[in-house]
Amino acid sequence: MRSVVIAALIGLLGCVVFFAFGSISGRGEIGVASTFVFYLFGGVFLTKKYPASRWYGGAAINIPIWLFFKFWAEPGQYQIFFWSLVACIVSSYAGAVIGLWLSKRKIVFSKMIKVLLVTIPIFLIILATYILNTPQPISPQKNIFVGVWKSGSGFELQITSDGTAMITQNIEDRDSAYENLNIKVAPSHINSANVEFSGDSILTIVRYGYYARQYRIDKHPYIDGNQYKMVLNGVMLVRD
Repeated sequence: MRSVVIAALIGLLGCVVFFAFGSISGRGEIGVASTFVFYLFGGVFLTKKYPASRWYGGAAINIPIWLFFKFWAEPGQYQIFFWSLVACIVSSYAGAVIGLWLSKRKIVFSKMIKVLLVTIPIFLIILATYILNTPQPISPQKNIFVGVWKSGSGFELQITSDGTAMITQNIEDRDSAYENLNIKVAPSHINSANVEFSGDSILTIVRYGYYARQYRIDKHPYIDGNQYKMVLNGVMLVRD
């Protein structure tokens, strides 16, 4: 019981470390790195002090982090929280191994640990797939891209404020405009892709695990007469 309480306390302190270092530095990566170090030492301490508790390093110790991730994270923070979860799981297992080695105990994989070593990677893969395919709302600075954009050759790109995109394309057309805009491995109608911006120069339409296309933003949306226009990959698109 004592080892469970200590594991839970270390889990809660890990949340504090993650938020404190991430907030002070202004970079989520610093929070992830700090979480990794904290759980590494926490795993070593738990395993040396309470050898029977080593499996908590991959389970109970991380429950508080999951609760924060699931219920407190903003949509734009999901990926950094996911990597924090990965960091604490990997480092706590590594700490358990180091702790057993330092205490000169034989490393034995019980049935519980074997189950965790199989189920946790599967859980993380499913979680990563879910997170990567969760669209992020378009930021206010990029709202000008929201709308239905059409090229003269019929390519259509609809960007919505929730961060998703719908595309209509002719996969058989080899016109230069289509070549510059088409997602060649995708179907004619794409209904559930994510919109991502890399700075002010790259627009990416992606459905992770299926297809993606990066578009160079040659000209940001601008008003020409009574229409909005922009240029992607050298092709002009007009907004309805």
